Amino acid sequence: MARRKHPDPRRIFHIRLSNAEYADIERKAQEADMTMADLMRTACRDAIVVSQTDTKVNAGELRRQNYLLATIGNNLNQLARHVNTHKQDADILTLALHLRLIARDIQKAFSLDGELIDERARS
Repeated sequence: MARRKHPDPRRIFHIRLSNAEYADIERKAQEADMTMADLMRTACRDAIVVSQTDTKVNAGELRRQNYLLATIGNNLNQLARHVNTHKQDADILTLALHLRLIARDIQKAFSLDGELIDERARS
């Protein structure tokens, strides 16, 4: 006997589940008022997949940003130490310049748009 062709041909996907996993999926489907097939279809279709390549690229970028933040933190600490040591001799214009340079470094490091230092803070 020949097999009937379904008007909407579909692919079948088989997975192996433990009894506990099956029961968990069955419970979730009932809670969502869905069939198990619909739940699995939705879960597979809407899943966020992170590839190993993405993870390695992101890890490298995070290491670079951490390094830049540490460098910027170092610069801020040096400025604070200088101001606290030389309170009477602190050159406010030099300090303001260094703070602007640090803000620029942060913008470059994290590809930020706009100004980090508010225009009102300048006056």
